[in-house]
Amino acid sequence: MEPKDKALHDNFNVLKSEISEFKKELNVLNEEKEHWFSEKNKSTAEIKEKISAVKEAKVRRDKLTAIVKESKKKRDEYAKVIESLSAKLKKLKEKRNGIYEKHNLKGTPQYIKRKIDLLETNMQVEVISFDREKKIMKEINDLKSKLKEYAVAEEVNSEISPLSKELNEARKESNQLSKIVRQEAAKSQSEHNEMLKISKEIDELRAKEEESFKKFSELKDQFNKKNSELKIKINEINGVKGDIESVKTIKREEKQKQQRQTLKKMKEEVNKKLEKGGKLTTDDLRILQDSSE
Repeated sequence: MEPKDKALHDNFNVLKSEISEFKKELNVLNEEKEHWFSEKNKSTAEIKEKISAVKEAKVRRDKLTAIVKESKKKRDEYAKVIESLSAKLKKLKEKRNGIYEKHNLKGTPQYIKRKIDLLETNMQVEVISFDREKKIMKEINDLKSKLKEYAVAEEVNSEISPLSKELNEARKESNQLSKIVRQEAAKSQSEHNEMLKISKEIDELRAKEEESFKKFSELKDQFNKKNSELKIKINEINGVKGDIESVKTIKREEKQKQQRQTLKKMKEEVNKKLEKGGKLTTDDLRILQDSSE
């Protein structure tokens, strides 16, 4: 092999080896690049899921907050009702106590009624003397007179009773609303805390997403740079390959030219032999045949 041909083939082999190494490096870079791109996409998908979870938690929290707000409003309304009823009830009780003090009333009319019933029953079932009967009758009449004095107080009591019932109902409703406020406020706070927790996770995922994309971008730049270098090497080896093919073509044409010249000389020798009447050999006949093709 001529020095020029050897140099071309050596250069071709060097370039071929370099291209092989470039492809290996590109495969490694591509795998790493796609790995970080996949990691980035995973983070992006998780972020979308968590943003959706935050939105859902916010909807639940806002509904609970609305319930708390409405319950507080109603509780405040009941507080005003309770305050008003308590003030009215206090005045009525003060009025009743004034009547009790004015008429020196003790106990309750129900107690006096029961006592009257008891005395009347005893008179009916027991055998008593005339003096004893007169004494009991006087006690009964005194108690009935006392009962009449309670009538004035009973008018006030008739107002106190429904008012007390209304106040108790208002307090019951207020307590129930306070319970709802506590329970729903706790749930609302729980949803709010969940939002904060998920928001923190989103921030962490965004940082992870950004880091993954940064690594992907760096590897992509390296990949593109290496790929550009590979293209240059491929162009170089294609050029060398073209030179080698050109040399081969020239040598093939030269060889064919030499073969034609040799065959021409051999044919001339065979023709001279024919002119002299010499006997042709098998090789001579083949030469004549080849030269005619």
